[in-house]
Formats: sequence, structure tokens, C-alpha cells
Amino acid sequence: MTKEQETALRRVHERHQVEADFDTFKASASPLLGGDGCLMVQVGSMWLGIETDGYTHS
Repeated sequence: MTKEQETALRRVHERHQVEADFDTFKASASPLLGGDGCLMVQVGSMWLGIETDGYTHS
């Protein structure tokens, strides 16, 4: 996980008021198969992709 990805995860955690603490939320992120470093994390019923530069998309 890059620094930029961790920063983006923190922003997502705060913005969506995730019930789990940040460390648990961070541990739930998983790499996208064939995603060149992209991490996927579920927020509610939506999946977000976080690229290595921190760009976040659904």
C-alpha cells in the first residue's frame, strides 16, 4: 500500500463515517486482480478502487 493509497483510505473512512476503526477498515482493502496496484475496498453497498497515486473511483 502506497502512502497516497493510505491517505485516500483515511479520507474515505472519514467521509463515509465507516463504523469500523481505521485499522480494521484498512485491513479490509484488497488488491484488484490485474489492477496494477489498485486496491478495492467496500463502503456500504459500493466498491471503491484506490489507485497507487491515491485517485479513488467507484
